[in-house]
Amino acid sequence: MWCFELLLPLLMVIKDASCQWNVWMPRDISTMTNSCVVIPCTFMYPSGIRPYRGVHGIWYFGQPYPQFFPPVVFKSRTDIVHESYKGRTKLLGELQQKNCTLRISNVGTEHSGRYYFRADLGGANIFTYPDFSELKVL
Repeated sequence: MWCFELLLPLLMVIKDASCQWNVWMPRDISTMTNSCVVIPCTFMYPSGIRPYRGVHGIWYFGQPYPQFFPPVVFKSRTDIVHESYKGRTKLLGELQQKNCTLRISNVGTEHSGRYYFRADLGGANIFTYPDFSELKVL
C-alpha cells in the first residue's frame, strides 16, 4: 500500500503532462543562402480534444499572434502564403501523426527569424505554440 501511495502522485503528474498543448522544435537552426532547410517539429494537444474535420496547421514567421497578421509561411487548408514563401514551403510531417516538420527551399537572408507553429483542430481548439525555431541564414 505504501508504494501505491507514492506512485499515485507520480502517475497524476505524468497524466497531466500528456494532456497539455506542447511543441518540440530546435531553438536554433542555421543554413546557407539558396539552400533548403528542414525545421523538425512535433506537437501535442490535450487528450480530451477530438479534432473536428481533421488536424490542420499553420506556420507563421516573426511572431505567434495571428491578430497582428504575421507572414504565413505554410497553411495546410489552403495554399495562401506570404509572397516570399510561395512555392518554397512543404510540410514533410503528417499532422494527424502530430508531426509538423516543415521544409523551406531556396532560402534567402529575408527568411532569417523566428518560426511558430499553430495547431487547428476545429472549433475553438486552435492554439499557437509560444516556442519557436530561430532560423539564421548565413
